[in-house]
Amino acid sequence: MKKGLFTFTSLILVLFISSAATAQDCCVPADANTDLTIDALDVPHFAAVLLDPGGAEAQSFCSSDLNADGAVDGEDITDFVQALLNPDTVLFDFGPVREDPEAEQIALETLGFSGSLLPSDDLYDLVVQDQALIRASEPFGEFLVNESHSPAWIPNRMIVRIFQGQPRDQYNCLNAFYRVIDETFLVTLGNADWFVVTFPGNLNIRALGMIYQQAPEVELTHPDFIVGRSNAWELTESLLGGYIWNIDDGSFDCEDGCDCHIRYVFESDGEGEVNMLDATTEGGGVCVFPF
Repeated sequence: MKKGLFTFTSLILVLFISSAATAQDCCVPADANTDLTIDALDVPHFAAVLLDPGGAEAQSFCSSDLNADGAVDGEDITDFVQALLNPDTVLFDFGPVREDPEAEQIALETLGFSGSLLPSDDLYDLVVQDQALIRASEPFGEFLVNESHSPAWIPNRMIVRIFQGQPRDQYNCLNAFYRVIDETFLVTLGNADWFVVTFPGNLNIRALGMIYQQAPEVELTHPDFIVGRSNAWELTESLLGGYIWNIDDGSFDCEDGCDCHIRYVFESDGEGEVNMLDATTEGGGVCVFPF
């Protein structure tokens, strides 16, 4: 039987993503006074930068350069006013809520560390299309109708390790730009504090972690992984063109990795045709397979 899923937010010593952190300036557009809030208090500071761009501090200059052309001038005024009236327009845009959360999760996991933060409509539509085709295919598609993808990680949460004794200006700025709605302290280990940050929408947490790790106070990040996964639908591009689907249908004691597996391989041309390449079983006498 398949076990339930659970997260290990509180289990810190797990596989994680890490890289050497280097300084990278973060600024919130229109936040000219750099208090991480866009409001009327930014007006005099924006005006000061506009009158004397060369004398402005780097972060204030960055925040005032609304059109990101490297200059603060009259062309930034309209954008600044619009940002004051509607700050959401200059913060990170999480895009529309997808109708199919399963397909969105697969698309997000497909993007990887170096991919975009959000899946394109084309990628999302491909996942929706191919899953429907695979589940309708013969002879094994019927066995996958009720086998949904088990998320590898929670798509709106990230675990962050912050060095103690350092200013957290860049980290706080990133939290403001990506609209963090909750920051929960987990534990202190060594010279660092661990937090879980929660975002208002779903995104590619692996790639976002690489952005956060550029802040000098951030030692490392990793997704809030899920253990007890029973099924995995993994999409990759084929070297010969098209796409390959590797589907792992797991069962029996999945809290430790599932003892029984049916592994399917499908090929997709991305245009509405899928073909099964392989289907194999793996496991001992406790396993019961439909074929």
